[in-house]
Amino acid sequence: MAELDDTKRNMSYRTDEASAPATANAVLYALASHDGGQTWDPAGKIEGVYYDWRVPQLSLPALAVDRTRGQFRGQLYAVWPDARQDHRTRILFSSSRDHGRTRTSPVVIDDDGAGRSANGHVNNFMPAIAVNGRGVVGVSCMTAEMPRITSATV
Repeated sequence: MAELDDTKRNMSYRTDEASAPATANAVLYALASHDGGQTWDPAGKIEGVYYDWRVPQLSLPALAVDRTRGQFRGQLYAVWPDARQDHRTRILFSSSRDHGRTRTSPVVIDDDGAGRSANGHVNNFMPAIAVNGRGVVGVSCMTAEMPRITSATV
C-alpha cells in the first residue's frame, strides 16, 4: 500500500487462475480510499500480467509514491514479477501521474546478468520499490537461477 499526499491511499492486489502462464492470466488492480481507508474504490488496473503461480508468495507487486516537492510529486510507481518471457519471471515497471487511473506501458527493469548456465534460467521475484527524499526511485528484487522444468511428476 502506498499513501498519497492528498490523504488518498492506493493498494494493489491481484487476481489469477492456477494455470501455466502461456498467456496473460492475471490483472493488477489499484484501489483508492478517500476516507482514510474506511472504504476502497477501483482507481485503475494493469491488465495482461503473466502471473507465475509456481511460487505465489514471491510473486507480489509493490508500490511507491513520490512524496517530494519535485516535478514528479504524487507519481505512483508499480513493480511486479511477470513470466511472459521464456517461462521465467522478470521485473516489470510502470508509473502513473493520476493515482493509478492510467499508466505508462510496462518495461522490464531487471538485469538478469551474465553467467547463466546453459540449462538454467534466471528468475527475478519479490520486487520492492521506494522513492527517497530527492525523488530517486530505487527497485530491488531477489534473483535465482532455476533449472528449466518441462514436466514434473508429483
